[in-house]
Amino acid sequence: MIRKVIITVCLLLAITVIVVGLLSLRSEYLVVWGKWRCDPLKGYKDKGRWGAIDMVRAYSQNIISRTDYEHLLSKCQQNMSKRKLGNYVEDPSEYMLFFDDNEQLIRGENGDYSVIVSIDALHAINRNLMDKKEYLQLVQDLDRRIQEKGFKHLALSGKYIKVLLRPLARRREDLFERNEKGQIEGTLVNFTLVKPPSDFYDR
Repeated sequence: MIRKVIITVCLLLAITVIVVGLLSLRSEYLVVWGKWRCDPLKGYKDKGRWGAIDMVRAYSQNIISRTDYEHLLSKCQQNMSKRKLGNYVEDPSEYMLFFDDNEQLIRGENGDYSVIVSIDALHAINRNLMDKKEYLQLVQDLDRRIQEKGFKHLALSGKYIKVLLRPLARRREDLFERNEKGQIEGTLVNFTLVKPPSDFYDR
């Protein structure tokens, strides 16, 4: 019995090595490492506080108080539950805060800190957080951007697209991060497979 197990494991390892070797030569598809929270270089500065920081780190670094942390976390979780996303975000570090040009955390109209969290577009439309027109526009726009670079996605759909949700937003139109055209901003999720141009490896 033990001998059979050892032989099986050895065969599996051998197959894995062969597959990895073949894929590493001139792979037909590439794995994309996307941005799953927010733009990591947004508001970049040589020194000081800039860009985004997750809620847990903001509290641990005394940027927000314990009272603010517990208040924000509670409101975010309540609002996510109201939008049928209660179990989608279990880790408080998924909630992000942003610094302004003066290195102060940005606040919303209601006085609370502005918070964003990343969710996939499929969850968003299934829970009626965006309408069908917005969803199709999001998918088509990202597909166009991919093709403009000469790449092709295997089967682009909402489950491969991340959008930034504002859990504390009061109005529907303020719920998602939008681009300069007012369209919902989306990006590919991590580990997405895309097909590169035929001359990709010759560049």
